[in-house]
Amino acid sequence: MRIVRATSACIVLASSVFLVGGSATPASAATAYKLPWSAGIWNVVNGLHSNRSWDFQPPGAGSHNNEVLAVAAGSAKVTCTDSIGQATVRLAVGDKVFYYSHLQASAVRTAGITSKGVTVQQGQVLGRLLPAAGSFTGSCGHGVGSHLHLTMPYVPITIDGVRFSTSGPNGVTPLRSTNSKSGESPSPAALRLSERGIAHGDFDGDGVDDLAIGVPGENVGSVVDAGVVNLIYGSRSGLN
Repeated sequence: MRIVRATSACIVLASSVFLVGGSATPASAATAYKLPWSAGIWNVVNGLHSNRSWDFQPPGAGSHNNEVLAVAAGSAKVTCTDSIGQATVRLAVGDKVFYYSHLQASAVRTAGITSKGVTVQQGQVLGRLLPAAGSFTGSCGHGVGSHLHLTMPYVPITIDGVRFSTSGPNGVTPLRSTNSKSGESPSPAALRLSERGIAHGDFDGDGVDDLAIGVPGENVGSVVDAGVVNLIYGSRSGLN
């Protein structure tokens, strides 16, 4: 991985500002969407498909019953249930709409999500993954193994610092969430990650997007809490 580190107090990259050595407030974080599971790593198991959708799964193939969380505050309602116990939830965040598919209908009901719609907060539980060790088919959808099929309101979109676009991420890509269940405090690791400014752009002029990650408060030599920005250069085959 080719990384260049910069240590000035304010660095402007591709119209995004990183304030290092203090709080990070990147322009690219205009939206506050977070990945739809509690702090930790799930994998992308299927990249962009079926009208702006990605599939996500906890580590390990087969059956899972993990909770799924609201990516942001909004209004959630059930739009589909079927005979195999599957449900789909629509989450409207302002005029932007996410669809959560392959959820367990009973867990959605337990979470208080109804067909009339309820107001939810970021991190609020919307339900659980439909337990499925193999293939499943219902009127709300079909698939193989427990996973969340999340339809985005638009593409490209940035969630938890990850840019979802026609270029990826593709399967199998591990992604770390900084989301946390409503009423619970994020883990220290999630807090450290969420404080980092993240931006992408063609910083070296080679026609390929690069990634910049701000790390506020990192010591540089004898300078305490100087902060740095890591530049990870891209190539036609991905990040180097």
